[in-house]
Amino acid sequence: MSLTRRLAAVRRNQQRFPMSDGEVAGRGAEQSATLALARHISGTAWRMHAGVRVPDPLHKGRRELDFILTAPDLALVLELKNWAGELVMDGAKVVQLRRPPKAPVKHGDLIADLDHKLTVLRRFNAHHGGPDFEAQTFIVFFNRHPRLPDALQ
Repeated sequence: MSLTRRLAAVRRNQQRFPMSDGEVAGRGAEQSATLALARHISGTAWRMHAGVRVPDPLHKGRRELDFILTAPDLALVLELKNWAGELVMDGAKVVQLRRPPKAPVKHGDLIADLDHKLTVLRRFNAHHGGPDFEAQTFIVFFNRHPRLPDALQ
């Protein structure tokens, strides 16, 4: 890539775009969860890594893991969702039903997506000489009021 094209790409990446209400709420939820988790693991063998981004060659980009909690023999990978309304399953895909006039939001297969993120993390770790590790994944709903289907409880 030429220097001119690279500088143009850097300028594009630095543009500020206004966040939607959902993005603002999601960022606030992640900050609150970060503070709460930090308080609870302080003084223990657990360590928290928030907003971890790892390269994902399959999707030609990066994947973000909201939280990785590590102990000497285990990693917990947490995906935080700050969704309201009713969640229903359409096969393996999650659909969020919201108050009219807002349209439903199709979120896709959350469990498969989180499993893929863990696979990307394992590959990245192995590529950099790290050992394989025991891990468990969890989807954490930050909002206290979503109505969850049995598949997500």
